Amino acid sequence: MNVLKITVISVLMGLTLGASAEEAATKQEIDPNDLMQGKGTFEKWQVIQTNKKDGAHYLEAKKKGWSFTPGKKEGSVLIPDIFNQTSEPAPDKEAVARKSDKFHTGEASLELKGSFYFNPEGGIPTKDSEVYTITFYVYGEKPNSPIVHATVYGDNSPRYSIESRDVEDVEDGKWAKVTETLKVVGSGAKRISFRICSNDLMLVDDLTITKQEK
Repeated sequence: MNVLKITVISVLMGLTLGASAEEAATKQEIDPNDLMQGKGTFEKWQVIQTNKKDGAHYLEAKKKGWSFTPGKKEGSVLIPDIFNQTSEPAPDKEAVARKSDKFHTGEASLELKGSFYFNPEGGIPTKDSEVYTITFYVYGEKPNSPIVHATVYGDNSPRYSIESRDVEDVEDGKWAKVTETLKVVGSGAKRISFRICSNDLMLVDDLTITKQEK
């Protein structure tokens, strides 16, 4: 079964960007439940009752134009376990986060248009100058559309920069791999939240976030 894998070194996530043995760091893979408050895959989806207090966010999101896969019970929707909450609707006020049975690997993928957080509320611990690599696969007419953004919290208004972004060439009926490198910049960084965004309706699968060890 496919897993939406978060590779973690020490408290957070770990990866080095270099390919040589000298640049490589020891990686430890742990269950993303410990970090992300979810199962961490696009295979498993939780049922949200929008008519209950815990589902109020998704009821409001539906009013703002979001479309979700409906659950079996009236008023319920399906949300990937790894996701936390919607960010903002797509520019044209139409936004989608639905389960798709077309996938890169496994049994399901995410159909996305709009912006969605996939961190615990408030983000995860980070430090100044830390570097993250994000990889995922996309399928659609405009594979360059989806991108991962971040919000950095802390003293002195820390932020992040996109250091690099690469999208594989796409053939008809093929998935394209997207690789991004994000760096925390400024000073006083304490926590970081990631969100995936797409201005176009796309399928997304096999998302991995890793952190470079210095």
